[in-house]
Amino acid sequence: MKKKSQGCSFNKDSLGVMTLVLDTYSADSSVLSSNRQMHESNVVYIFSDDKFNNKEYTVSINRVKHSLQSGKYIRHTIEQGKQVRIDKGGRIGSSLIIHWESDKPAQYVTVSGFAFTEGPPNRSGGSIGVTSGIINSLDSNLGMLLAAILIEQK
Repeated sequence: MKKKSQGCSFNKDSLGVMTLVLDTYSADSSVLSSNRQMHESNVVYIFSDDKFNNKEYTVSINRVKHSLQSGKYIRHTIEQGKQVRIDKGGRIGSSLIIHWESDKPAQYVTVSGFAFTEGPPNRSGGSIGVTSGIINSLDSNLGMLLAAILIEQK
């Protein structure tokens, strides 16, 4: 698996060793602010896991099921005045709704499969819950990096 972007490369060899090469730069806050104004808006990136194996996840986007392969992502544009609903795991999973807003920065999320979670509070001690899917938000810097090095699943 290889992906190259401007100033970066990501490789995974046959033994599973991953190498990431990046060009990095220093900038003051005014340059960073100008840069942020050029970023995408009203887009959500949905990443799978970081295992880069043959595992596939089922995720629903606006109630349409998609199969998402390990180490890849889906890019979804939020239409003006609309929203996107992301569901992972059915009735005992997670849901996320993101509304369109003028100049809303891109959103980055990751989905996972079956997991144990914190259950409802009870008086006799801790409790454990179960979910068939979790949706986690990612920091925008990490999300942009992942989008630059991973492969979009069409």
